[in-house]
Amino acid sequence: MLKDALIIMTKELKNIFRDKRTIFATIVLPLVLFPVMFGIIGLITKANEEAKAKAEYTVYIESTLSKPDELTKVIDEIHGVGNFEIINGKIDEEVIESGSTTVGLKVGKNGDVFIATVVYNSMKEKSTYAAQKIREALMNLNGKLVSAELVSRGINPEELNFVQINDTVVGVSAENGNVEEAKAKGQFTQMLAMLVPYFLLLYIFAGSMGLGIDTTAGEKERGSLSILLVNQVSRTSIALGKILYLMLMSILTSVLNLVGLIIGLYLQMSFLGEGNMPFSVELDAIGYLLLFITVILLALISSGIIIFVGILARSVKEASGYITPIYMIVLLFGISTMQSEGSKAFYYYAIPFINVIFTMKDIFIGTFSVANFSTMLIVNGALVVLFVYLTAKIFNSEKVLEVTVE
Repeated sequence: MLKDALIIMTKELKNIFRDKRTIFATIVLPLVLFPVMFGIIGLITKANEEAKAKAEYTVYIESTLSKPDELTKVIDEIHGVGNFEIINGKIDEEVIESGSTTVGLKVGKNGDVFIATVVYNSMKEKSTYAAQKIREALMNLNGKLVSAELVSRGINPEELNFVQINDTVVGVSAENGNVEEAKAKGQFTQMLAMLVPYFLLLYIFAGSMGLGIDTTAGEKERGSLSILLVNQVSRTSIALGKILYLMLMSILTSVLNLVGLIIGLYLQMSFLGEGNMPFSVELDAIGYLLLFITVILLALISSGIIIFVGILARSVKEASGYITPIYMIVLLFGISTMQSEGSKAFYYYAIPFINVIFTMKDIFIGTFSVANFSTMLIVNGALVVLFVYLTAKIFNSEKVLEVTVE
């Protein structure tokens, strides 16, 4: 049976790789799409940040300060954090609302305490940026005033620092114990643990949909499935061969997309001035093996579901209607768990697709549990066997030959 299934799988693979457009979409596009997409995002974001930093801003200051030198201190601090033109006078909120680089500052005093109100348009990036810089200037002024007051009372401000905080990062390696490098590696690993499971789930299932529908309902409509079924090959072998074919293709596309995603993320961080971010993950050989097994199971269960649903349908349109709600549920699983960390309650690892996501997160961030992994393995393995069995039963039924007559 396995030999015949491999023959069917090989036939399907040969058919798909005869089409140059399929080769481009399957192999070339995944390696190019994400680096280009994230690279463009990084360039645009960098250009936007530089534009905000270089822009000239206008600040209307409405002051009730009685001493001129107090207002001068405020203005000096504002000049120190950016390109600000200061205009003393009443604040016109309509001007601030219409102008993206115009903000207002109301400043006065309550005893010895400066009271400041920043007026800006939160819907405009540059106005929000300018307000942030003004708050930064006011905090700088606060620090200087506090230090000056302490010195006037004969107190050294540095003597009031009763807490010194040092970092020691564990779980990741760094050359010569470099804390910043270890932090960067941890940040990069967290990013991968958040994005990789989601994108793998998305690509494996979405990538399998088109191919799976074509090799089942599509072959029904074209009549090529009827020819295949009259051969001296068991229908169970046909079902298994199609599932193996779809599994291989979904793994291939997902791995290529994953490589493109990682390259794209690294390019984006480089453009944003984070080029020192390490291009590495703290996984040993066992970690990669466990990750590979998890991806294989994800591809198998996705392929099993799609082949089963596709062979139930009598047309490509009908198959798409059946699979789309399932895809939306899978997408919801991915989105809802993206921000979650691994090592969840035991029952999470008994839920298909969700258990794969949390298992991959566990592998990345070092919270791997043999019990949780075994639960995921048993549940998904049982589902794969179930879908192969159900698909084989449908293939052994003459109803599989029914097609929609239009």
